[in-house]
Amino acid sequence: MQTPMQPPKRQSEPQQQQRQQQARKQAEQHPASYPSVSTLDEFYAALYALPPRFNRAITTPRAVTAKLLQQLGHPERQCRSVVITGSKGKGSVALMLSAALQQAHARVGLFTSPHLFDYRERIRINGEMIPVDTLVNLGNCVFAAANQLTINHEDERPRFFEITTAIAYLYFAEQSVAMAVMETGIGAKTDAVNQSVHEVAILTHIEAEHLDIFGDMPTLIDEKCGVMRAHTPLILGAQQPVVVDAVKTIANQLSVDVCSVDRIDNVIDNAAINACPSAQSQAPSYQWPVEGCLLSAHSKIKARNMAIAVAALQALDIRMTQSVATTLSTLTLPAREEVVSEAPLIVIDSAHTAQSAANLAQFVMARRDALGLTGRLVMLVSFSATKNVYAAMEAFDKVANNPLNKAVKQIPEDISEVTSKAASNSSSQVVALQPPSMIATVIVTEATTTRSLSCELIVDALQGLQAHDTKSDAAGELSDGVTKRAAIERILSEADPEAALTLALSNLQSSDCLVITGSVYLAGWASAYYQARA
Repeated sequence: MQTPMQPPKRQSEPQQQQRQQQARKQAEQHPASYPSVSTLDEFYAALYALPPRFNRAITTPRAVTAKLLQQLGHPERQCRSVVITGSKGKGSVALMLSAALQQAHARVGLFTSPHLFDYRERIRINGEMIPVDTLVNLGNCVFAAANQLTINHEDERPRFFEITTAIAYLYFAEQSVAMAVMETGIGAKTDAVNQSVHEVAILTHIEAEHLDIFGDMPTLIDEKCGVMRAHTPLILGAQQPVVVDAVKTIANQLSVDVCSVDRIDNVIDNAAINACPSAQSQAPSYQWPVEGCLLSAHSKIKARNMAIAVAALQALDIRMTQSVATTLSTLTLPAREEVVSEAPLIVIDSAHTAQSAANLAQFVMARRDALGLTGRLVMLVSFSATKNVYAAMEAFDKVANNPLNKAVKQIPEDISEVTSKAASNSSSQVVALQPPSMIATVIVTEATTTRSLSCELIVDALQGLQAHDTKSDAAGELSDGVTKRAAIERILSEADPEAALTLALSNLQSSDCLVITGSVYLAGWASAYYQARA
């Protein structure tokens, strides 16, 4: 047994709740003003005191930010930009594209959210976070501009994300970046980022999310399609048919040239070399040529995201070179399929939706098989209040415990395909999956004290997947003839993530696998710890 690893110290949130409460109290006393700040702590306290925007009935983040940017002299119009939206992969694509563009441009701005380790990583130029003094100064500029706005309703006041977006555009304009790679927050049509007439639009995979804001899938799809601009190229990630149909309709109306990832997928699949070992293990990788240069990725998801970034480069008339190909192929993305140990296998990922959980499970099981590991599967999870806990964990289980897992070559666009394939191939035979295929233990924690679901709520949401709660009909079988089984042997609860990680590592054998996932905040926290140990 490997010596248990020691847990990290729990990260504090921006000088924590006391200063935030003080700032909220000041805001209640002076609701019409944004403060003047002189330190980073004061800026964070003022920013985090702003209430979130959940209601878009009165106005939208885009409309509020447009007025704020106008007050600042339209910095968003002073640099070329690429805008990226979608449900999953948009952050990865943004990081890949900005890294590749640095090979061709002197200064490349990057705006992403949320942050993993430090708020300042949301705003970067050539990989370097915005300096503290600059952030405070520009924060003051944006606060001052916000104070000059005519406000007819409280919802028209700029909030956290709108202030942050304005700071990013102002910083990129002042630094004269050659290109700004801008990731949207929630949606596109009404999102704060979606301002200028960008040169390329990117729409990654869409799945059901933020329906508490947008209501239903047709509205969500329409919102995401709002990233399109007339005569502006669109790079389209893998989508369900209903999304493709909506995109085609709007693209025809706007005369948009659409480059679909389906074509890219065909290139990857035809050129994939599944026997090529990675640098760290014998896990399969994907390799394919682009303009005479060789690209490679350790997983199909990374290959897809990389291919989207390459398509965006081509739409920008950026020539592929071997240095760009090498940069993309070797780029490490923290908290995204991040392998920090191979014996035991420890994987960190911010997956929190059904499809992203299924993708993660496919990656984990492929790596696990390649390493020849036969031990237990343990999960350390935390979820934010808006995430569907049961759906994500059920989706992970359906792929991880799929009896046809080794035969599945591609990640399905709809996780329900896994269930249907298993059922159609069962021939009414009982599918009896024994440990270690079953998830042995799920340890539930709270990554942050303010943005995470309580352990009690997560545990309650997972009860239907636990062994002692398995339900079936009188025959003990599902309607399709497949015996229903529990996904999880046991669920443990530990609110403090330090103690939760200690618990996860305490009995972990070298043949076991630990997956840390469910929350960007938990994944970022764990990634920072292992980076500090490297």
